[in-house]
Amino acid sequence: MLDAAEQRELLPALGEAELLARVEESADPSGWGLSAATPAQPRPLVWHHGQLWLRRYWEAQQRVLQMVAERAATASDLAGPGSDSGDHWLGMGRTPGHDAAMEQWLERQLLVLTGGPGCGKTTLVGLLLLAELRQRRDRRIALAAPTGKAAARLQDALHDCAVRIGQASQALLSLRAVTLHRLLETGPRGHGRDRGRPLEADVVVVDEASMVDLPMLDGLLQALPSRARLLLIGDPAQLPAIGPGAPLEAVVRQGKGVVTLTHGFRNDGAIATVAALLRQRAGNDPGRAELTATALVDRLRELAPDDNLHWQEYVPPQLPAGLEHTVRAHVERLRQLACDAELAAECQLQALEDLVLLSPLRRGGWGVEILNRRFLGNAPSGRWPAGTPILCLRNAPALDLANGDVGLVLPGETALFRTAQGRRQVSLQRLPPCEQALALTIHKSQGSQYRQVVVLLPAAERQALDRRLLYTALTRARGRVVLITAPGCLSAG
Repeated sequence: MLDAAEQRELLPALGEAELLARVEESADPSGWGLSAATPAQPRPLVWHHGQLWLRRYWEAQQRVLQMVAERAATASDLAGPGSDSGDHWLGMGRTPGHDAAMEQWLERQLLVLTGGPGCGKTTLVGLLLLAELRQRRDRRIALAAPTGKAAARLQDALHDCAVRIGQASQALLSLRAVTLHRLLETGPRGHGRDRGRPLEADVVVVDEASMVDLPMLDGLLQALPSRARLLLIGDPAQLPAIGPGAPLEAVVRQGKGVVTLTHGFRNDGAIATVAALLRQRAGNDPGRAELTATALVDRLRELAPDDNLHWQEYVPPQLPAGLEHTVRAHVERLRQLACDAELAAECQLQALEDLVLLSPLRRGGWGVEILNRRFLGNAPSGRWPAGTPILCLRNAPALDLANGDVGLVLPGETALFRTAQGRRQVSLQRLPPCEQALALTIHKSQGSQYRQVVVLLPAAERQALDRRLLYTALTRARGRVVLITAPGCLSAG
């Protein structure tokens, strides 16, 4: 976004240089809607609703919004009398949001399911797919997510749902999730799946859709068969994709086929309370009052000692002594578990989810590079000692590893990973580029959950803290959060 002064200075110059095309304003004041006009001039930049776009990304967003609107309005082949209304709710209180989602899913080709943590999105997805399979047992269902971690979590969650459903759930147990790159057969030359070679699927389910960038969602929609159904699941209050665009936010603002779940079923105490405040600020509902910095700080100061969210202020690179002890004890436990030859591999992998350090930065006193060296040492890449958590940085299809997969180094110079295809033990010499992963950037943590999360927020040097960073970090926790901020970090914005 450009402020008024920047617009007055930059836009005329771009126009005079024949670099900028303007699109007529439409009735949508948000700037996220579908435009009825197309820039007449073939210029590389587009100015639309106060936003400056590279033309190719503006065109991709217009295609995405158009394809979403068309699928949201197209009748499903499940529609009509006798469609399953979904009568297994697994003890979950049935809400108007669930009924609206079931109706949209059974009657239309597209459902965009949004909501914060603990509102039952994944359980509802299991019920929607069960309703699908009851109508057509031969349905080809594809499960996907932006990263390997997120794909594995989607698969595990649906399998847990299948076990709870019990009846007629074997089809859910047989489903396997993959990364979007693998689903679309993405390579150096682009996607192997497209309009000319569409996906072989009747239903496509994509979790963690907030992490999907604009070119990827554009490619996915173009690769869908004409009669296929699409279910996008995500929380637009989280950080947007690292790549170009924020297409989930645009789709939600457009409002076609969108159902937002608001009722929480999981009591996450103070974590849920503060996350709800931050979620309002993130802009999902423009009608809600924005959270002020003062209100956030006041709420954090009200935290009680027995709350599951603890807040302290420290000057980087200092850390509370108690926290330092907790982290070092966790590192030692990982080493012991990794060296226990009789311990089940699943127990070793589960220990990786006991604790994580999250920071918005890679460098600096609380950056992930220094934090990892501080607690894990300076071993060179590929020569990490047993017990070191590591993060895969590149897709390696031949090894069934994806960018974002987290593993544990074992004795004998191997590493154990949990992937969407199951557990994998790989020689360190064969690994794609990896790095230590006791501390992760908040972006890299998306799609993961941990029992305890330590969030370290240094002071922002040039701009106010993006509240989506804090919201995303808090919602990675299943149990407890320790929030450590630099003095004044939360005071601006």
